[in-house]
Amino acid sequence: MEEILSLVRPSREEEEMVARVASELVEVFSSGLSARGHGDVEVTVQGSVAHGTWLPGEFDIDVFAAFPKTYGPEAIRSGRALSLLADIATAAGIPWSTRYAQHPYLTLRYGGFRADVVPCIRIEMGERPITATDRTPLHTLYLRDKLKGKEDEVRLLKAFMKVGGIYGAEVGIGGFSGYLAELLIVEYGSFKETVRAAKSWRPRQVIDVEGHYSPPSLARKRFDSPLIIIDPVDPARNAAAAVTLEAMSTFIAMSLAFTEKPSPSFFKPGPPSPAFSPLLVLMAPYPAGEPPDSVWGQLRRASSSLANALRARGFQVYRNGQWTDEESEAAVFIAMESLELSPLQLMKGPPAGSLESLSFLRKHVNAEMGPFIAGDRWYAVERRKVRDAVDAIKEEMPSMPAMIKSASIIKVSNREELESLSKRLREAVLVFLSRPTWLQP
Repeated sequence: MEEILSLVRPSREEEEMVARVASELVEVFSSGLSARGHGDVEVTVQGSVAHGTWLPGEFDIDVFAAFPKTYGPEAIRSGRALSLLADIATAAGIPWSTRYAQHPYLTLRYGGFRADVVPCIRIEMGERPITATDRTPLHTLYLRDKLKGKEDEVRLLKAFMKVGGIYGAEVGIGGFSGYLAELLIVEYGSFKETVRAAKSWRPRQVIDVEGHYSPPSLARKRFDSPLIIIDPVDPARNAAAAVTLEAMSTFIAMSLAFTEKPSPSFFKPGPPSPAFSPLLVLMAPYPAGEPPDSVWGQLRRASSSLANALRARGFQVYRNGQWTDEESEAAVFIAMESLELSPLQLMKGPPAGSLESLSFLRKHVNAEMGPFIAGDRWYAVERRKVRDAVDAIKEEMPSMPAMIKSASIIKVSNREELESLSKRLREAVLVFLSRPTWLQP
């Protein structure tokens, strides 16, 4: 653990640089708002920078502009608040773009950092939030004393999750937010105790730091999620709602493996170690103007739907996945035993003496082989209507999202054919085909 701390703890120079840039951004927007007659809007730094838990090299700063309740809700709903913040950034010569989560916010580049500038409503502890981001300043207030002296414990946990590919609440990851990592350290006290506890988690696990629900079964009745972590500042919210069953299971597996045999590989991502199986790659242009969460959601649904459709036609699907660079490319991956099926397939029928057997016989009376009885059941051998995986995918295209309907379907039958993919897409496929980097031989 001492060895790893040097990897997850920012240098003094980095800390000073982050503090300086964050302070400058607060000044830019505070003075800009005051100059435009909005001096009552409170601009603060939030998130991991405010909590002192950010990882080295992660140059992301969250700046929140908290509008008073007297006019804040209307200003945010109408978009005036965002336009006001964008005007200030433009006047300061700071390039920006609009992104979307629960509501729009600005992303900008400043001093070598990426910063998100988020409008919200100023509320007090115990008040119900009006917009989804109103809780964030309350999170900072709640954590201020509880994390003091435990910042590096959070950093260890974040680095651990990052290597597992489960750090981030975005739809494309479906993992643990930074706030969740901080709450886990508040609950268990340290990284070591967190993974010791997590190795015994099971689906529907409840963590209630402030004891709002007693017994925990009350929380399970209210929230339907694999992992339930009650937000201390808003008991009506499951802070872990974004965590998928796969991400939770990965965290459990990593915790079990780490406590069995600790290794630096759990904190330092290694190179991919891809095996190979035939696969289909559906490649499409990234839909211009679409929020990333929406695109990831479409890709995830399409990936699952297409994999199930292939299985229903008799193809052996090993696994499926999705990827986008959120700029120009989007793709679905489906790894399979074979991209082509044999000409014939065995059809299993009902028991020979059942009434259902009559309809089976009528349907298969002209089968390539049979019908015949083996044991107590009817069987028949029929010629397949669809043998090629690409043809099977094409049959499903009309029901796919518009982005997938326009996708190119690429057969990858051997390693050499991976070279036909773009560099970033090829790297994503290699990661998809690899075992987890933390899982060492």
